[in-house]
Amino acid sequence: MKTLDAICVTSIVAAVISLPFWIIFAWPIWSSKVNTAVPQWRERIADASTVIFIAGVLIAFAAASTAQEIAHNEVVAKLRSITHDYTVSVNGRGIGNPEQILGVLQSIDWLPAHHSNPTKRITLDVGDRTSHVVLSLARDSNNPQEYWVFSPNGFITRENEIGRIRTNLLDSY
Repeated sequence: MKTLDAICVTSIVAAVISLPFWIIFAWPIWSSKVNTAVPQWRERIADASTVIFIAGVLIAFAAASTAQEIAHNEVVAKLRSITHDYTVSVNGRGIGNPEQILGVLQSIDWLPAHHSNPTKRITLDVGDRTSHVVLSLARDSNNPQEYWVFSPNGFITRENEIGRIRTNLLDSY
């Protein structure tokens, strides 16, 4: 996961660094209505900055998407491996219905987007002797029964959801 975080950040940095070169060298060439000869060195910088910018953006998106999918699969697998003698806490406090919460968490899925955003976050800690999962859940701005699930373990997945759940069990938090 840390490798994907590094690839994503490096790609974004490369794209940001190449952008001024693209603006200075490529944009005037492409937007010019006059077919004048352009020095070869200028064309090379324009081409390189274009390729670096586009590749940086595409690689960053691919790394982020892959990190989200891997985190989703890892979290679901860990949650499904928890069987008995486990604890569930919300914001550091134990809860009275851990079986129901674990059941809902095991159903993390990719729900359709509906032009909303995450709001207030809560931290969920689930674990037994062999497995431990910390998740950040944020209530949906349109549907108070829907929660966006984040994994605070990665740079990418800290702010990009790894799935969503629907439940009313967390309404009091």
